[in-house]
Amino acid sequence: MLFIKRYDPERYPCPKLKEVHKALQLQAYLHEAGVACPRLYGLLRGYLLQTRSGIAFCFMDACEGTEIDPGSATSGQMYDLGRVTGQMHRILSRLPMKELNGLPSRSQLLDKWRAEWNKAQAEKAGEPVMEALEKQRKIMENLNTDFFHDCEKGWAHRDLWVDNILFQGEKVSAILDFDRMKFAFPGLDVARAVLSGAYASRTGLNMKAVSAFVQGYREYKKLTPGQLARSFRLLWCLESSKWLTADIAERSEHPQRFFAEMCWIAAHWMELEEMMKKI
Repeated sequence: MLFIKRYDPERYPCPKLKEVHKALQLQAYLHEAGVACPRLYGLLRGYLLQTRSGIAFCFMDACEGTEIDPGSATSGQMYDLGRVTGQMHRILSRLPMKELNGLPSRSQLLDKWRAEWNKAQAEKAGEPVMEALEKQRKIMENLNTDFFHDCEKGWAHRDLWVDNILFQGEKVSAILDFDRMKFAFPGLDVARAVLSGAYASRTGLNMKAVSAFVQGYREYKKLTPGQLARSFRLLWCLESSKWLTADIAERSEHPQRFFAEMCWIAAHWMELEEMMKKI
């Protein structure tokens, strides 16, 4: 059975379709190398096709498996997710390196924060939002963005959370939705996958599940406690401005989930290394 994915012209203008074209090539490369992801079907010019009216689409295998709820992954599922993520990163590390541009400066991060803070005050946002934004400000004011340079660079999925992962029992049957894949930081995938699978708002971070993910990842790539802590901070620096917003209470379930994850990282910012040493 085949799955057809259509790319909405408003969400995917020509410049973005060029990125999708590259991402699909990488997905095909990973599938051929044995990573659990859908097989693509295309023509000589590539996997991104167009109708006569200019609508972009692609064909791929429909994969078996089911999604799980955020924060509900078992240790067995987290182990296999770590293994597949490490395998993917190891294979992608064989590709040529690229220059990484567009990293935000501290002043840029603070400018975004200031705009959201002013909006939150004007709209009388609730206490959770104001507390989250205040914590964000304190972290950003003391942030040394030089730590970006210490993070491993490489190709990354950049959307590796449970909505894009299928499981069959304890095994990952498919990683989906490679459209955002770019040359960036593999650590983003690590932090996103760990939080998505092992963090629940009522119980916090399931350290047993985190440990299982790390064990699986280490089958293919090194992942130290320090690297894991740095991955959480990296994810927060690059994504917190998207989710810590004045209108988060009116946004859908998924942004609210990411809001909670960003709040967890901020709340444990100073103790992340110590927490990860227990793994």
